[in-house]
Amino acid sequence: MSVRHAIAELISFWDDLPKLVGEDWPRLAPQLRRAVDLLPGAASDQEYSIRAARILQLLQPCEPVRERLAAALDRDEIRRGFQALTLTWTWPELAHRATLAVAGTEPEGSPRPVAAQWINAYFVDHDPGHYLRPATAYVLVFDVDAAARAGTVSADSDSLRPNQDEDLVELSVELHSPDADLEPVEQALHVPPAGPSRNQARFRVTPRQPGEVDLTALFLRDHNCVQIMKLKAYVRGDAQDSAGDAVLETSRMGRPLAAAAKLRGRDLNITLTRNASGYEIILTGPRAIFAVLPYSEAHLEYLAQQVRGTLRDLVGQDHAGSGPVYQAGLDIPAAVHQEAVQRLSRAGYLLFQQLFFGSEADAQLRRLGTSLQSLLRDGPRRIQVVSQRPLLPWHLMCATPEFPSGNATIDDILGLKHEVEYVPMDPGAETGVLDTVIDTTPGLTAVLAVNEDIDRRGNRRLVADQLDYWEKRNGSQLHVDIRRARENVVAALANPTRAQQLLYFYCHASSYRLGEGGGPMSSGLTLSRGDLIVLSDLYIEASPRRPLPGNPLVILNACESAALSPSFYEGFLPYLLAKGARGVVGTETDTPAVFAAAWAERFFDRLLAGEPIGSAMFGVRREFAEKHHNVLGLLYAMYCDGDTALVPGLSELPARTAPAGLEL
Repeated sequence: MSVRHAIAELISFWDDLPKLVGEDWPRLAPQLRRAVDLLPGAASDQEYSIRAARILQLLQPCEPVRERLAAALDRDEIRRGFQALTLTWTWPELAHRATLAVAGTEPEGSPRPVAAQWINAYFVDHDPGHYLRPATAYVLVFDVDAAARAGTVSADSDSLRPNQDEDLVELSVELHSPDADLEPVEQALHVPPAGPSRNQARFRVTPRQPGEVDLTALFLRDHNCVQIMKLKAYVRGDAQDSAGDAVLETSRMGRPLAAAAKLRGRDLNITLTRNASGYEIILTGPRAIFAVLPYSEAHLEYLAQQVRGTLRDLVGQDHAGSGPVYQAGLDIPAAVHQEAVQRLSRAGYLLFQQLFFGSEADAQLRRLGTSLQSLLRDGPRRIQVVSQRPLLPWHLMCATPEFPSGNATIDDILGLKHEVEYVPMDPGAETGVLDTVIDTTPGLTAVLAVNEDIDRRGNRRLVADQLDYWEKRNGSQLHVDIRRARENVVAALANPTRAQQLLYFYCHASSYRLGEGGGPMSSGLTLSRGDLIVLSDLYIEASPRRPLPGNPLVILNACESAALSPSFYEGFLPYLLAKGARGVVGTETDTPAVFAAAWAERFFDRLLAGEPIGSAMFGVRREFAEKHHNVLGLLYAMYCDGDTALVPGLSELPARTAPAGLEL
């Protein structure tokens, strides 16, 4: 049986693939998509066979598919068959039909989705098979098209889905590089809901010297990041040896292009991307500024630990005559509060100064820091921080030009004056969540995982009161599913019985950095009676290859967890995002149980009523700081889009006739 024969047979039962592949289809479908899209662009029979073999290789582990292909046709009709396939169905339509076929819900005459769109990057009037030359200007073009074109570096993505009143979506394309002179830095790209963009984003790129040239392209909508494309250009000074690829894509991360139409604007965007030696930082506001962070990852982690350590020390500090007031209750004496604000401002100011104005900072990094100080002087502002991993606690920084010695206020701390969101950029953009709306029209399902030992050890009702909080709301609009034991929580992550929109953990947590214990994979959550869920076990028992339906929002309210540190999210955040979570809210260091319980009630009051999560997080921080002189709202960080909201809020939902009943 030839590769051609096998592909011809595969086409004949394409719509049956989801049923044949089974539970592995959500993981396999994006890989098949990329392999199928590359097939029509083969330039020779040999290349065609190689690309076709990749499709069969992906399906090889599936026994039902192997059995169907064993009876492949003897005739060689692959080109005719594939041409018929591409003329009849585009990939998104195939995927859409295949997904509906699994559930058996495809309506008769249902509209076909529009074709995918591709972001293409290429040098104009330059042979892609030849190196670039130093001190020579080249024009690098970005555009969007309905296909990946030959001779371009392309990134596939779902098609745009503008709002009904939009004919075009305007994307801002920024290009930055430490190795080349660029002109301009920013261009607008106008993209319709299907087909090619109406224009091109064109940049003049002049490499400074031979070697590798790193290029970072940001695609944003009104300062809200959509995608990041990393390119590497190759420059040779020897005119006799010009054969070699001019540019190759090194990585891509972000959201599906389709998400761009749904994104709302931000006042500022701070993007951190990795390069060969460390990190680059890009500030996008009224203008875009690029700089290189001349620090190792270990040094950045050290700087972050200093300011987080100050917050952690406040929690456990004994105050003369008052004891550990942050562990005893919510209301903090005014004098203790002022001391806390002063200490946090000092630590946050030191972090900002070391980051932007330290001895290793060059003029461009200092310029970026000065611009950021100026932009943050007024407010409040909505700030989006984009990176692949939690790196720096921006919400704990103090960005004032001069340290407010002796008279610091809560407005001097970024997270108490501005709404700060952290958006982790997943390299698997095709798995991203397209919309910030959590549709609650059919009701809301929340899974609660709790550790009732928190109450037993202190003879209190913190967990019990939280269960009462949810039980009072359980019914026609809200289905609450409480899990206490390890096997039940793992089952909720492995084989959920219904689409879950909220996952809430109120328990202990432990974390380890690289080189500690078993590293991030040994981080865990402790439930009632000491039941421990270790991250490495979740990868085996609740594989991230099986995404959760409902794209749940995850809240990790870890309290009284002395072994908790931000490294907890080094492991759990990628796992939860791979499982399909739309975002994670969690504590960054040890949190008193009394505060954790009070924070949860006020946060969920806002979230369940339909308030966007960014506004809810910021509102709760300000409420505790202003009404209770309590700064511990800064313990919580938000790793998701701040516009994420329940729509409609539960109070707006019509009552259903059959209440769901609390599951214990």
